[in-house]
Amino acid sequence: IKQMQLARFSLVIEFLSGFHKNDVLANTSVGPEVKNFYIFRQLCETQDDKLIKDVLKEPQERTILRTWPVPTPHDFWCLGRCIGFSECMWRLGFTFRHLQGEHLVMLCEGIKSVEDCRGRIKTFKMPLNELDIEGLSHIFDLPPEFLSKVEFINLRGNHLNVLPIPKHGFHNFTSLHTFLFHENEIPLDGHHPLIQALKAVGIQRVSFSNLSGRECALLLSIPSLETVELWQICSTSVTAVVTAIEGNIGLKSLEINQSKIDCRNVETLPWFLPTSRITSVVFSNCAIDSNTAEIIAKAVKW
Repeated sequence: IKQMQLARFSLVIEFLSGFHKNDVLANTSVGPEVKNFYIFRQLCETQDDKLIKDVLKEPQERTILRTWPVPTPHDFWCLGRCIGFSECMWRLGFTFRHLQGEHLVMLCEGIKSVEDCRGRIKTFKMPLNELDIEGLSHIFDLPPEFLSKVEFINLRGNHLNVLPIPKHGFHNFTSLHTFLFHENEIPLDGHHPLIQALKAVGIQRVSFSNLSGRECALLLSIPSLETVELWQICSTSVTAVVTAIEGNIGLKSLEINQSKIDCRNVETLPWFLPTSRITSVVFSNCAIDSNTAEIIAKAVKW
């Protein structure tokens, strides 16, 4: 019912007799959770900057997720402008919304259209879309004071075949603790520069697919790392992960998905795991025989 009411919001404004559109909007508030773009579109159509500021003046954190209908690039420009006029933190969550690079370009243009931008993006979740490097480069080129508040980036499954690395590295992302990047199309041994860039920022949680053994060893050498989620890695990479556990003093959670694991890969696990800080080990949808399962069970008994 609530979604139907929101979907009809613009029509109500247009046809409500006895009221001026701006008067109606002036008495509107944007709550902590938003599921469509109608309000942002209507605010920008007024071309009244003071009105936009007044409607978004509450400093509460706002979350946008599960939006309906699918947003257009113009919707993202309106969102960016409203973020700029607000004085709060925003969590953006757009999973499988058919977003492309143009959406990000328009979002950034909307943000930059506000001379004194006060709003900030805290969470940037856009998995299973069709983003490209051009769109992401516009995000990375936002002012340092804006990027410094970003804590969480999820670019899973965007068919990216080029690494999304800012030209100045992630140094401006001083609050970034999570970077999820699995199910993209980077070739084996192609993640090395991205892992190095994330190492410099002190990342805490990551996800990757198709890492080589060398890349796994580099990843597990990051002292700040607490959670690692790996997908579709080869046998030698599994061995590299298990071996690297011994030297990582911060790792608390390890997850390996959709990979083949045999006895040789995990034979040292019963020695390395009990002396580590790891409290969670997950092997999900992996090809594991009974002998390998026995070794893993012995390792996690500690």
